Amino acid sequence: MNLIFKKSGDFFGAFADAAILLPIISLMALKSGYRLDSLLLSAGLAYLISGFLFKVPISVQPLKSIAIASLAMGASFQEIRFSGFCVGLVFLILYALKTQSLPIPEPVIRSVQCGLGILLAQQALKILPLEWSSLILTLGLVLALLLSDFKFSIPLLGIVSFVVFIFGTLHSRASASSAMLMQTPQLFRPALILSLVLPQIALTSANSISGAKLACSHYFREEASRVSIPKLLLSVGLGNVLSSMIAGLPYCHGAGGITAHYKAGARTYKMNTVIGITLCLMGLLQFFLHFPLALPPIPTAAILISVGIFHLELAKPLLINRSGQITLLGSSLATLLTGNLLSTFVIAWTIHSIFNKQKGLQNA
Repeated sequence: MNLIFKKSGDFFGAFADAAILLPIISLMALKSGYRLDSLLLSAGLAYLISGFLFKVPISVQPLKSIAIASLAMGASFQEIRFSGFCVGLVFLILYALKTQSLPIPEPVIRSVQCGLGILLAQQALKILPLEWSSLILTLGLVLALLLSDFKFSIPLLGIVSFVVFIFGTLHSRASASSAMLMQTPQLFRPALILSLVLPQIALTSANSISGAKLACSHYFREEASRVSIPKLLLSVGLGNVLSSMIAGLPYCHGAGGITAHYKAGARTYKMNTVIGITLCLMGLLQFFLHFPLALPPIPTAAILISVGIFHLELAKPLLINRSGQITLLGSSLATLLTGNLLSTFVIAWTIHSIFNKQKGLQNA
């Protein structure tokens, strides 16, 4: 039985991150004036190119700080597009400068990864209906997903993600183009763009450059040798500059997505081919049929919670010493209180710096 799942892991694992990718893409089309077909096509192309570049299963996720904050602030299509261009340009410059590493301490990276796990679980609770039956069904599915991985090494997460993905697509109904439903005025506010770009640069540096390298090394070992800081800088930098020019998805290689794909069974970059071609075909169908995307809340919430718990595993090395424990505790509380990974980043770095300074004074 396990052999069957291993052979199909790249297929089912390809859809594991859909619970994060598709809702954000759909909301960007509905509220910011993006074309849904362009978002799907650009995400598919990014998956295909990333698989070829890194040779391991690697995620493509929206720049979440920009995407989520922009939706909350009512940012326009042009503002989001320019913000993605600015983020890409910063990382492209870092690549051109032959940057080999980013000065982000590992405890900070792992704290941000833990914070992401917490936010995924929080997001799941937001989309669940406030009914006991829904909560019980979700909890049961989460337990099944966790047990299948921890005890039986069966990537049930990938199978459930695939079913949810197919249901969400088939359940869609033909309608007017979602890109035309709720367009905001095409504004251009420099102050708003600055508030989108600066947090995203910090978070991408921690979670999608250093964090992605750390996650790939953790899951794929020597096979992740091609996942280097310079290549990640090039992918995120050049990819976002080009994507902004074609009104595509501003994206990164989030460590949470890498966890989702791996835990769902993906082991080779064939996964990128599967999800890349699927998203491109969905983009082409969207161009002609104009269908919205709708994911069922209960299994989607269960996927988000499970991926969040799996992601917490990446923070386990911090538990071996007191400074790591306090850094993790403080940054996790910041995440819970603010719901913002930038606060997680700042608090984790502050606590880590304090402990480092005390250690330096003791050694002196």
